[in-house]
Amino acid sequence: MRIFFDSIPEAHSKNAGNHKVSIEEYCSMATFFAECLLSPEETKKLKLNLSFVLDADSVGHKGYTMHEDDWSYLIWIRPSMAAHEQMMTFAHEFVHVKQFIRKELCPTTGKTLTKSLQKLNPSNSDDYWDHPCEIEAYGRSFGLVHRYSRKAMTK
Repeated sequence: MRIFFDSIPEAHSKNAGNHKVSIEEYCSMATFFAECLLSPEETKKLKLNLSFVLDADSVGHKGYTMHEDDWSYLIWIRPSMAAHEQMMTFAHEFVHVKQFIRKELCPTTGKTLTKSLQKLNPSNSDDYWDHPCEIEAYGRSFGLVHRYSRKAMTK
């Protein structure tokens, strides 16, 4: 996995203190999340671009994920959030990366592609909170951050 960072706010530097997630921490989390969600082959091909730029199109969002090309994905994280919220958002967006890779989520429409996930939303509602991929991303993000934090504490 290759990780690239775009427009890193000063608060994310190595000596940022405990109110923001450091760049090193994002790299560590990405490695852990990949181990939990992806195969070794998928992890090896993955290229993540993390951005902390405030984007006018993302007002109201904590983060978003976009498929750029082949194995390249952009994850945008709102830079003004507290550290725990940034970690939860990164985990949530990393689940979306897994969904794109596994063809569970369409990269152009954001619609659910797999039959098993479609069964979870029989009404085919477009409501954000009813979307099976969002339900999975919210649910898994809590477990990923909890397990990552436990692992980090034992080091």
